[in-house]
Amino acid sequence: MDKQPRIHALLDSMGSIFTRTIDTSDPDELLHFILSEAIKLTQSQAGSILLYDKKCDELYFKYSIGGSAESLSKLRLPRGKGLGWQAILKNRILKYDDVHRSPYYYKEIEKVTDYRTNNMILAPLSHQAHLFGVIELINKGNPSQPFTQVDCRILDLFSQYASIALKLTDYKQEVLQKERWAAIGYATSGVAHYIKNILTSIQGSDEMLEMSLKNNNLEEGRYNWQLLHKNIEKLARFSLNLLRYSSRKTPHMELRNINHFLKTFIADFQESYRDSIPLHFYLKLEPQIPPFYFDRAILTDVFYNLFLNSIEAFAFKPEELKIRIQTTYNKNTGTVFIEYEDNGPGFNKEDKENLFTPFKKLSPGQGYGLGLTTIKLNLEQHGGQFWLDESRKAFDRGVLFVITMPLSSHLPEKMKNQ
Repeated sequence: MDKQPRIHALLDSMGSIFTRTIDTSDPDELLHFILSEAIKLTQSQAGSILLYDKKCDELYFKYSIGGSAESLSKLRLPRGKGLGWQAILKNRILKYDDVHRSPYYYKEIEKVTDYRTNNMILAPLSHQAHLFGVIELINKGNPSQPFTQVDCRILDLFSQYASIALKLTDYKQEVLQKERWAAIGYATSGVAHYIKNILTSIQGSDEMLEMSLKNNNLEEGRYNWQLLHKNIEKLARFSLNLLRYSSRKTPHMELRNINHFLKTFIADFQESYRDSIPLHFYLKLEPQIPPFYFDRAILTDVFYNLFLNSIEAFAFKPEELKIRIQTTYNKNTGTVFIEYEDNGPGFNKEDKENLFTPFKKLSPGQGYGLGLTTIKLNLEQHGGQFWLDESRKAFDRGVLFVITMPLSSHLPEKMKNQ
């Protein structure tokens, strides 16, 4: 293909990416499209997009096309291992006419995939200091001809544009998540329906309790009292979450020790449920985490919601509930990581898609997602993040949420002084 038609193809591809960015808020769909277009533009036989895992400081294969793509899904590359890291660290396009002559080539990949890589071009995917990952294009379509400088220039322009598109998709997701009360009619309907269901349960429990007391059936009365108390608590919790969700307050930042906070909160929580539910906590707290600024009240709400979600998931077998909490931190990025995992039933596919959509009805017993949405927004006010992680689990089933928070030295000055 001559240079001029290839430039036209590049412009067409950029236009298609722009259209996809407007039409979708799904980064996975956009990533797959970006990889397909890059392979087509450079006439490659295969390719992969590796994303950056900030917590582990590793690259992992998100999407692969051609070769033995399916065998790459579990491979992770620590910092410095593999040619992808070289493109990221040097922050430029790299071209290898014979990858086997490079000391950085990770030869183990060929053993896993049973696919021989001859030549390769790579481009980092980043925008304004935000690293998404790297795109690798493997084996020029014509085996006798390696990738050319024209291929490199096309990939350079394409990857820069693709990175901007990924950043725009991130912005779109943030806007969609933070548009509270945009559909006020839908929201009001959801709130009214949820409260009505709880009030109906309260009324039923009250009538059954009154009947038990009239019949002098203390055991049945005790059960109905617990049911009544549970529904009242559910209504109170929903009301508090609704209030917190609709009125964001400026965090009151104080210098504290996160491990001490967690141990104290867990001890208090266990004491409050001592007579009703045996709670099993498994803690692994990194002792070297220095004190940093956070709002104790907000974090209390965060873990209170998480604990109650886990308890509700085990409503019929509370004695089987296990909760694992682990803290770590990355010195290089100044980030504290908190993993929260339980061994509950987890979420189905539809619930995962609507996990942080307020007033979106989840599966029976999973509520309206308002608690998790509030958690996410509260942590974002700390400059942190909150997400569901399905890549690493200690239990055979359940959910694993990851919380990130910046150390004090990485907080904006105006936030530290609040």
